[in-house]
Amino acid sequence: MADKKLREDVLPDPGSEEGKVQSACIIMGANGRPFESESHAVAYISAHQDIDATRCRVLPSQTKEPGFTIFYLGTIKSKKELSDKGPGKLHWPTDRRVLDDNGEMTYHRVKFSAKSRPDDQDDVILAVNGEVLITARDREVILPGSFLEASDHGTYPRFEQLPNLPRKILGRVQAFPYTYLGAATKDEFMLAKAEGTRRTMHNVNLFGFGYSPEAMGMFDDKAK
Repeated sequence: MADKKLREDVLPDPGSEEGKVQSACIIMGANGRPFESESHAVAYISAHQDIDATRCRVLPSQTKEPGFTIFYLGTIKSKKELSDKGPGKLHWPTDRRVLDDNGEMTYHRVKFSAKSRPDDQDDVILAVNGEVLITARDREVILPGSFLEASDHGTYPRFEQLPNLPRKILGRVQAFPYTYLGAATKDEFMLAKAEGTRRTMHNVNLFGFGYSPEAMGMFDDKAK
């Protein structure tokens, strides 16, 4: 990783990227499998100019196959640009919270924290190898375990800067913190996803991309 200096201490605060949409992503190699080596993962980053190397972390894969995974706290220009990306292969970690005893994806109820700063974006955006979920803050939602893992690794460093001293990392901040509420089922997830997609596309057709559902009251329980 020395070639690209993919160090945790150079990841910028996402709040500094004004006007862009933030997404916590997992990027895998060919056919949704881990990259064979760390150098292959770094080469992938180098070959894609739209990926900011300072926001990447290359870590050992937790899938059933050995290799390396890219965790990317990325930014894009608009929600439409993100929605135009085609679906990809799902990431299948071996974490018991992500897979059940039979190796099947698990599903979880969570509530993402409300915005803590004025420049925090309204939505939580998670991506697993090209498949994207956009969800709301401060309300109960259901996520597959793989997307929850993407949120867990979507972090940036918190620094301390003292006079005449190099800045020091005090810890890492999760871009999309959440409260874990319990287990859910695939059927519940698919039902909630279908309803959310229906509402989103209806409002996009009316107002275009970039509208704020919270500001317009679209997540009110009485909303049609």
